[in-house]
Amino acid sequence: MTIQEIKTSFHHLIDEIENEELLKKVYHLLKDYPKEKETEDFWDTLTDKQKEEIDSALKESEDEDNYISHDEVKQEAIKWLSK
Repeated sequence: MTIQEIKTSFHHLIDEIENEELLKKVYHLLKDYPKEKETEDFWDTLTDKQKEEIDSALKESEDEDNYISHDEVKQEAIKWLSK
């Protein structure tokens, strides 16, 4: 989806909202969003520790011995959600 398509879709969604409180919240969220952060690189906002953790996770993900099947993940999720 292009930026223009997202904007158009967003406009349509806003036009359909009749809840004044929700519209106010969305308005303030967008109005108060710092414009300078739009160009800020997410990576630059992370601490060195966070960057190290991400790098470590990426390295681990490249090792096929660490792969878990989809079925195993589903089973773990079922166990976790039933607690």
